[in-house]
Amino acid sequence: MSTSTLKLAIIGAGNAGVTMAAHAKLAGVPRVSLYDRHDNELSIIAGKNNQIKLEGNISPQGIATIDLLTTDPAELARDSNFYICDTPAFSHAAVVETFAEYLKDGDVFMFHPGRTGAVLEAREILKKLNISKKITLLESQTLLYACRINGATATAYGVKNTVSVAGEDHQLVHSAIDLLSQYIGSGSWSVQKSVLQTSLENIGMLFHPAITLTNLARLESAEPFYFYTEGASLAVANLILGLDLEKEHVALAYGVKVDTVLQWMEKSYSHSATTIHKALADNPAYQAVKAPMNLSAKQIRNFRYLAEDVPYGLVPFSALGAKAGIQTPYMDSVIAMASQVALQDFRKSGRSLNCLGLADKTVEEIASI
Repeated sequence: MSTSTLKLAIIGAGNAGVTMAAHAKLAGVPRVSLYDRHDNELSIIAGKNNQIKLEGNISPQGIATIDLLTTDPAELARDSNFYICDTPAFSHAAVVETFAEYLKDGDVFMFHPGRTGAVLEAREILKKLNISKKITLLESQTLLYACRINGATATAYGVKNTVSVAGEDHQLVHSAIDLLSQYIGSGSWSVQKSVLQTSLENIGMLFHPAITLTNLARLESAEPFYFYTEGASLAVANLILGLDLEKEHVALAYGVKVDTVLQWMEKSYSHSATTIHKALADNPAYQAVKAPMNLSAKQIRNFRYLAEDVPYGLVPFSALGAKAGIQTPYMDSVIAMASQVALQDFRKSGRSLNCLGLADKTVEEIASI
């Protein structure tokens, strides 16, 4: 695949997808298509003549005209060869099932981010569907951006200095990222040798559920607050620290050295801090990120900081810990509380080791992935 043939398909017209689509087009990607299974967000952009305004702490900025907006997977696939899935992790399986029949030999499919186990889950789904096409599957550890959208305007509050990526075939992942880097994230993508690195360094599962669960009343009220800078008090930061230590212990059991929250913050945003509280409260990229307001009980149950980060982050992490004999009391507590708030058992609905193809593997076999 040469640079002149890059045909980028963004799946998911949410904060990350719309920002990525605009950034890609302004950065010179020859063809950029944006897909969503619902036409709500797409219709807003279509009403602006397919144009998205990109602003904030990002370059280039301006008005990007997207080549195709569609809710039809077949239409998207006809003129695409590099897919970036920007949907929440709870829809990853459905996305893979939807696009499996349309993917072609040589296509690249990237989960941005994968949370914990996206590539492993996708490969299991493709096996069950008897899909034998040569597809490069890869995942990123986190989003490239801290961003939000408002209609057809995307605001990037910050772009990370480094984002880990990994996939099944190290060489093919390098080739895919080399191509993408010529347009987006040059110098930011860091290719790792194993998807264990990207999956076990899941950072969203530490921040999002802890801040959400300890600020439920504020999320239900009409009082605005900033999610990271005000939502992560000193006490909440102590909870995040407990989760961070458990993450480190589980990863080490599988031979993976992961960054602590403070190390990740410095690498990602060049933001140094001595405590997690200061890392969140003083990070310039987080200063303008507002929390949602007036959420109903139903909206909170479906809020992706619970519905995504718990069942597709903490749940498989806790299961990996149990397999390795590592106790995770903080993770288990957050899973239990989130399940009660959401009125569903996230351990049953989330990514199990069986979903990832790891249930029958030993710790040593998993570590060798």
